[in-house]
Amino acid sequence: MTGFEKEGLPEGWIKTTIEHVCTAPQYGWTTSAHKYGNLHLLRTTDITTKHINWNNVPYCKQEPKDITKYLLHDGDIVISRAGSVGFSYLINRPQKSIFASYLIRFKPLINKHFFAYFLNSDCYWREITNRSVGIALANVNATKLKQIPIPMPPLNEQRRIVAKIESIFAQIDACKSRLEQ
Repeated sequence: MTGFEKEGLPEGWIKTTIEHVCTAPQYGWTTSAHKYGNLHLLRTTDITTKHINWNNVPYCKQEPKDITKYLLHDGDIVISRAGSVGFSYLINRPQKSIFASYLIRFKPLINKHFFAYFLNSDCYWREITNRSVGIALANVNATKLKQIPIPMPPLNEQRRIVAKIESIFAQIDACKSRLEQ
């Protein structure tokens, strides 16, 4: 049960899968991290804090022949496939970087913020738990990720949902700030 099947969906919404709201998933580049270089190598450990500190992101020991194939762009979403399985990050103004092999890149065809918020929802995390395999190191592959169901509202509703979530987060941040003072 995905959490939204038994209740039904609001009028105009559809049940779909990640596969239908993103371009084909792509695995990252396999290389070692290096202290110096020209091209950052974004890893799972760099996205699990919900904020990328580019000063701490290492460089590629070996760059791919076709850098453009792995180059990260604004709006890309990377999802960890091993270790911290299911953790995701919406790329925002990246430095010149590519993503490591334990990350899978998705390019949303829908509102990127809506998709990113979905990847933090209980529905998503139940699916990740059900689809993760492995005894010593849990993992999930692109085939399993793209089959995860997603309740899809019309585009205007996606925008309203994102605006409401961001408004609530702004209120939370303001409350935290007042409490700290």
